[in-house]
Amino acid sequence: MDEIFIEKHESRTIRELIDRMASTQAEAPFLISPETGRVLTFIGLREQSRAISALLRKAGLERGDKVAFLLDNGLFTAQLFLGTMYAGLGSVPLNVRAGAAQLTYTLDHCGAKVVFVEAQYEPLLQEGLAGVSRAVRVIPADVDSFAGESETPIEDMPLATPAAEDEALLMYTSGSVGQPKGAVHTHRTLLAHGRNSICSHQLTSADRSLLVLPIYHINAECVTLLPTLLSGGSVVVPHRFDISRYWDWLDEYRCTWSAVVPTIISQLLDWKDPRADRRETTFQRIRFIRSSSAPLSPSLQREFLDKFKLLLIQAMGSSEAGNIFSNPLPPRENKIGTPGLAWGFETRIVDGEGHDVPAGEPGEVLIRGPAIMQGYYKDAEGTAAVLDAEGWMHTSDLAYQDRDGYFFVI
Repeated sequence: MDEIFIEKHESRTIRELIDRMASTQAEAPFLISPETGRVLTFIGLREQSRAISALLRKAGLERGDKVAFLLDNGLFTAQLFLGTMYAGLGSVPLNVRAGAAQLTYTLDHCGAKVVFVEAQYEPLLQEGLAGVSRAVRVIPADVDSFAGESETPIEDMPLATPAAEDEALLMYTSGSVGQPKGAVHTHRTLLAHGRNSICSHQLTSADRSLLVLPIYHINAECVTLLPTLLSGGSVVVPHRFDISRYWDWLDEYRCTWSAVVPTIISQLLDWKDPRADRRETTFQRIRFIRSSSAPLSPSLQREFLDKFKLLLIQAMGSSEAGNIFSNPLPPRENKIGTPGLAWGFETRIVDGEGHDVPAGEPGEVLIRGPAIMQGYYKDAEGTAAVLDAEGWMHTSDLAYQDRDGYFFVI
């Protein structure tokens, strides 16, 4: 792993990382908005992060407070996600597809003092806030804006310097069974997420990704944004996935990779691309497409590989640990039907009594490593159910390993 990525001056917090990148490659692009054509450089990211720090300080927030947001993707959304952590606060992304009841629970549970919202989601937010007993300040936001755009200049009022073990992100699970759980990630665990993805995907400053997955999801945050920030690459950030523009964005902005989900794979296969005969140069530039967040059927993967002749790799992660498994890039084998190898984790497969099983036999997957969450927010019982005393996380996923170490989830 060290041969792929070594950080000369290892950052301990998101603030240290942003400051370092602003110093080492100030004018290099980091975020690109295809809707507006605006570009945010690394030094621009630092200035926007400072502006967000000042804005939140003026709102009365102190180190450790939580900031929620209900936003589609955009330059401001990415700035806010990173800038909140730069300020020494905890970022709480809210799922725009969640119902009012789930929003009520999440907002009440996380204790956020401030929530940023774009106009189209204000009615949903107000419905969710109706069930929250404490006062929450609502700040309207434009996903395409820069944080420093204000009629009144924002005084530089940064919060206290964050520490590596400070809570930086509350990532709430979907809540498909019971209430959502808030996985607590510190600056240390988030930086570990970034390093794991850099190693598995061999990311460098030459890479540019197309981010079409929502920033309120762990995939977009810890597979695309943070690894790119660490590696010094750049990210194209449209508002959302658009089947009619996906290949054009990859072409126009000279992207080298993109993370998607199986439903997007299906749409790309079904869509009649009017410029299909002019994609050869674009496809030669793309190093890989990454599919995760749901199982990718072997037949769907083979159909994509046959039609586009692009490397499609399957991967797998979780809200609790970020990117866990991924198929490796060439010259190593991209196997069909498996999320691949573990990156940055010790792994075990155990039977019902906790004993390791031989290769080829199924059991529960256990993982251990620096990217694992600190626990579930305000839920000691739930935390104890998945994190044992030796630091192993019990995933509840059943799988077996083949002789090459690839995991097959059953």
